[in-house]
Amino acid sequence: MLQGNSEGNLEMDKIRHLLKEYIETERKIQILEVNNPVTVFYVKKSQLDQIDINIEEKMKNIESLKQNLHFNSTNRSSKTRSGTRGTSNRRKFERSVHEVLINMGDKIFGQEEQEILASTNKLEIALTELEMHHQEKVLLGNDVAQLVTILSEMSEEYKKQDYILSELGLDENFQTATSDEESELVDLESARITISEIFERWREARNELLEASSQFSMVLVNIEESSKTPTIETPIVSTNGRGQYEIGEEIRDRLVSIWQALHNVQFLVGRDLPYCTDTELPILEKAMTYLFIDLRTHERRKHATNCYCAFQRRTLALLAWVEKTIEVVIQPILALKQEEVDEKTKLLSQLRVKNLYNKFPNLDWDKLHNIEKKTIFQNDLIQDIKNMEVFDIYSKLDAASRKIMFDFNYNYLAKLPDKTILIGGIRKLTSEQREKTVPPVQKIPNASERAKRVTRMASIDNLAYLLVEIDTNFSDDG
Repeated sequence: MLQGNSEGNLEMDKIRHLLKEYIETERKIQILEVNNPVTVFYVKKSQLDQIDINIEEKMKNIESLKQNLHFNSTNRSSKTRSGTRGTSNRRKFERSVHEVLINMGDKIFGQEEQEILASTNKLEIALTELEMHHQEKVLLGNDVAQLVTILSEMSEEYKKQDYILSELGLDENFQTATSDEESELVDLESARITISEIFERWREARNELLEASSQFSMVLVNIEESSKTPTIETPIVSTNGRGQYEIGEEIRDRLVSIWQALHNVQFLVGRDLPYCTDTELPILEKAMTYLFIDLRTHERRKHATNCYCAFQRRTLALLAWVEKTIEVVIQPILALKQEEVDEKTKLLSQLRVKNLYNKFPNLDWDKLHNIEKKTIFQNDLIQDIKNMEVFDIYSKLDAASRKIMFDFNYNYLAKLPDKTILIGGIRKLTSEQREKTVPPVQKIPNASERAKRVTRMASIDNLAYLLVEIDTNFSDDG
C-alpha cells in the first residue's frame, strides 16, 4: 500500500500515475453516464416486462374471440336449411373483414350483419395489437440490450476505480466522514434518483402522446379520403387510387397504435389520466370495432369523425397536462433536490480533504486557495438538469394538432398531481418493478454507491490537481 508522506519521489511518481489512471477512468464513466443509463434501464426494462404481460393477455384474448366466433357461427348455421349446415357456414363466418365485406356487398346491413362484421373486426384488431406488441418488444429489447452493454462497461470502470483507491491507500480515507453526513447524502441521492425516474417516465409519456396526436390527425385525413369512395369493395377506388377497405385498414392500424399509446402512458405515469379515463377509453375501443360499418354511410361516417375529433382534443389536452406537470411540478423538484445533493456533497468533500491533508502533509495545499482552477471532474449528478432542455412542444406537433393546442387555456387544465402523491406513487411502482427485475450486471450503482463515489470524486479532484499535470483541453471537456 502506498504511503505518500514517506516513500520519496519514486513513490510520488507512482501516485501520480495512479491518479492519472483514475482521471482517465472517470472520464470514461462520465461519457457512459451522459444519458442517465441506470434510470433509463429500469424504465425501459419495466416497459419490456409489461409488454410480455400484454402479449400473454392478448393471446388469451385472441383465443377467447376465436371461440366466440366459432360458437356464434355454429349457432347461426343451425338456423339455416339443412343443406347449408356445416363447415361452409363456419368458414364463411371466420373469413377476414375484407372477405365478409365483399360477401355482403353493398346491401344495407341489419343488426345481425353488423355484429358479424364487428366481431370479425374485433378479432383482427386483437391480432394487430399482438403484432404491434411483438414489434415494440423487439425495439425495447434492443434498447435494453444496449443499456446492459453500457452498464457492464460502467461496472468494469467502477472496479478499476476501487482498485486504484486501494492501491493509493485512500479506500479507508473515504470512510472517515461522519456517518450522519454520509447517511443524509444517501437519503438525498435516493430521493433524487426517484425524482429522476419520474422525470424519465413522464418524458416517455409525452413522446407517446405526441405520436398519438399525430396518428389522430392522419385518421381524420383518412376518413375524409374514404368519403370519396362510394363502396367498401376494393375495385372502387378513391382519387389517389386506394380502395376504401385499404383506407379503412390503415385507419384501424392507426387507431390501434393510438390505443396502445394511451395505455402506455397510463403505465408510465402510474396513475389514472384526466381526459382519457378508464370510462372514456372503451368508447374509442367501440369506435374501432364498428369502424368498417361507420365507413359505409355518410351519417355513420360523420358520427365517427366527431368521435375521433373529440378524442384528438382529449389526447392533446392530456399532452398539455403532462407537459405542464413536467414543467411546473417535476423539474422544480428535481432541481431543488439536486441543489441539496450538491451542498451535502461539498460539505463531505471538505471533510475528506482534511483527511487527505493528513495523509499527504508535504504537498502545497495552500496552492488550492491561491489558484482559480477548473475542476477535473464534472459532477455527474447534474446531468439530469442538463437533460431538461427547453422542450418546444409545438414544434413537435403536426399543423392540425398545433392549431388545437394554441386554442387551449392552460389555466383551465385538470388539476396537476400533488408532488407528494406523485413521488409516493412512483416509489411504490418502482419498488414493485425492482423486485421483478434481475440486474443484468453485478454492479448497478445504488444511492449509497453513487453518494460515496461523487464525494470521493470531489476530494480526489483536489489531490489530483496538486500532483498531476492536467491537460487544459481535458479540463474544458470535463
